[in-house]
Amino acid sequence: MRSSEPAGAPPINPRDHAIESRSWGGGEEGYHLVRHDGHYYAWITRSGRDLVHEMPSAAAARGLLASEQAFSVLTTPFDERVATVLVLDPGEPSRVLCRAAVVDGGDEGIWLAAGDGTGAEESRTLAGFADLAEAVEACAAYLDAAAGRIEREGLTDYPAVIAAALRYRAALARTDAARATLGGVLRGHQARLRADRAVTAVAAAVGVSREFLHRVLTSAEWAWPAPARLTPPAARPVAAEPPGTPGAAWTVTARFTVDVADDGEARAVVTGVLRLMRVPAVIESVAGARGRPRTVVAALDLSGLRVIVPGDAVTCLRYVVRNLPGVTWRSAARRSADHAAWKWRRADSARRRDEGVGHPAIRAAEIRASLSPSVPQSLSTKR
Repeated sequence: MRSSEPAGAPPINPRDHAIESRSWGGGEEGYHLVRHDGHYYAWITRSGRDLVHEMPSAAAARGLLASEQAFSVLTTPFDERVATVLVLDPGEPSRVLCRAAVVDGGDEGIWLAAGDGTGAEESRTLAGFADLAEAVEACAAYLDAAAGRIEREGLTDYPAVIAAALRYRAALARTDAARATLGGVLRGHQARLRADRAVTAVAAAVGVSREFLHRVLTSAEWAWPAPARLTPPAARPVAAEPPGTPGAAWTVTARFTVDVADDGEARAVVTGVLRLMRVPAVIESVAGARGRPRTVVAALDLSGLRVIVPGDAVTCLRYVVRNLPGVTWRSAARRSADHAAWKWRRADSARRRDEGVGHPAIRAAEIRASLSPSVPQSLSTKR
């Protein structure tokens, strides 16, 4: 949802006043967060034309910019996408329930854009990555989460069918990513395989013929696609470095109350939950009086995310808990774009006996995300 209608453009060059800038389509599109005379603008350039929105805040401007770029990523030609999903509502075929695309824009970055069409209007999100495998995994996780929500809330006439289809597409995306990763590993060992005359043995281990393995080693079989041909090769990005909040700028901690009386058992329970969450983490402490539940604190590492969009704490928390569907989190009373905390207690879920945070021994959980004050926020998406 936009916060304002298009405004008259101030008589300035947006690049000279931009707090953040990025390009897409090889420079054909520019997305600038501009501050001028005390006002914030979401300034979009497309094919030499300017579309300028005066916004109430920098966060609102980031939201609009991210949503607009997400639309461009989602409409990239199909043959230039690394991964893509489009699911229509069987009961209303013109309605898009869910769509997502991963596009490698070369110097302009690797982006995952997603569109949620289950509301009154489509809500779009955008996330940047340094690695294609991570981007595809995030896409698959988004599809899994969408499947759970559609099935749980009955957002279509065929929720079970759509949920199963989305999970199937998530599995396919992960399979494609695993295949491309394996191909890259094999090509990286090509010299050794040939020197050791181990091609036949490795082909058998991989489960393919010797002839096919030769094709993998010498061609584009089992490989990531080249960056999308989004622009003329000579086009330059608007900004030398992609703007945004890097994942490493966030401090994220998780505190679990585990209904066991042994430190080792408590650590094992939380280790299993962290594996379900699929976020790198280190358990920092296990504490508790003898014979009482243990409190386990873990530090979560988001440094693998090149940029987080929207650039706020709630987005970090949503990412962290994306693989814990069906959990009713309660937000702490005090929160801001830079800090937020979500809590869950089993006692609050008495009406939903099947609800839990990854393991029946977890009695309570609290996850906090805080942004370092020295790091500027990234583009964000206004929901």
